[in-house]
Amino acid sequence: REESDLSYRGELELPLHAVSQASDIGLTYRTARYEFHSRPDADYGNHFVRLQAAHNLSRRLTLSVSDRFSVTKDADRILDLGTDVGETGIVVERIRRKANNSSFSVRYAFSPRLSGTVSGVYNSYRYSFEPYYDSDSTGGSGSLEYVLGPKDRVSLYVSSDDADFERSDRELTDNAFYSFNGLGFEMNFSSEFDRSRNSSAYLGWNHVFSPVWSLQATAGARRTRDTILTLSLTQRAGSTVSLPVPDAVPPGSLLLFQRDGQLLFTPAPASGTLVLSDTALATSPDEDTSRGAVYSLSITGSWPTGTLELSASQDTYHRNAFGGTTERRTYRAKYTYRFSERLRAYVDGRFDRNDTESRVLNEQYRTTRLGTGCRYKVTRDLWASLRWYHTEQTWDRGGSVTDRRYERDRVSLFLTYEWPLLR
Repeated sequence: REESDLSYRGELELPLHAVSQASDIGLTYRTARYEFHSRPDADYGNHFVRLQAAHNLSRRLTLSVSDRFSVTKDADRILDLGTDVGETGIVVERIRRKANNSSFSVRYAFSPRLSGTVSGVYNSYRYSFEPYYDSDSTGGSGSLEYVLGPKDRVSLYVSSDDADFERSDRELTDNAFYSFNGLGFEMNFSSEFDRSRNSSAYLGWNHVFSPVWSLQATAGARRTRDTILTLSLTQRAGSTVSLPVPDAVPPGSLLLFQRDGQLLFTPAPASGTLVLSDTALATSPDEDTSRGAVYSLSITGSWPTGTLELSASQDTYHRNAFGGTTERRTYRAKYTYRFSERLRAYVDGRFDRNDTESRVLNEQYRTTRLGTGCRYKVTRDLWASLRWYHTEQTWDRGGSVTDRRYERDRVSLFLTYEWPLLR
């Protein structure tokens, strides 16, 4: 199926910034409106608020805090960032997300060459679509950086984070599935993600080869523990469990299920909901542990007329779609050419490979993006940008890629005006 449409995007950013000799405070509100010519029912708006503050307690000690709150229905980020699977049609996904991201950091300069930073973070996500898990996560990190000389600096970084995925009892009952065993339809439960803990440590090196070439590299290891809930039915006086029964199970057919290890049966209800009295849904936790490498490599070349950026990385992130932890590999190349002070153009390519492997979910998806564009400075305060991007995405779950391949071509024209006061 192929679609095309003309969409409009309007974006407004209102920053407030106050600076003193010891402090720096910034508050920004940004809103973006998306409208579709032939799909007005798909129009949506995004809202972002960001607060940042830094204060120098002394010449050596600096304290920073940040808080970001957003209400978005913007799933184009899925393909723009290559971090998740989604449609590439006119409307990608209409999932409303409320997010709050808070962090703090304390930096201390032990000497002109040696400095250390300790930081903490709290993230909260709430979704309007049930397959996406609401989650709360906390984390902390520490780093040391040492300047070897004008061209070299090294760093040591350690971090740990803990994410809890929230599922209501009603959402847990959706894990019931039915299979025909020759006698009737047997009910079982899929497992659920409950918690993910990730810790990592790595070394970093920044090096300047020449006025043209520079390098940034990190390498280390990570350890991930995912807590998984195994679901079952247990007898409990006074409790009731309501379980959905799909249309594929004919009313009146034999339903088999286990409660406390005992095989029971009942006719399939015509209402589509199986109600079991004196029964509760029990959960028992188990853990999956995995280990792997984390790394990043970035090489930059800069000339008076152009810039070349090459990068590769491997890391992990928490999945809010169906929960768990995903390992992501990213490769990117971008070249920018400056024709003049007013006109510049670029070509850009990126490939992402995402792997999730556990007893709950096994899938891979790959996203390739190729694009080119240019930017022209019309006046001192007005910029015009023209971009074209081609995106392809394939999805493999359990070795099958039969019907999950998407392609999208998007041409965009942007006009950006910056108020002179902001300079």
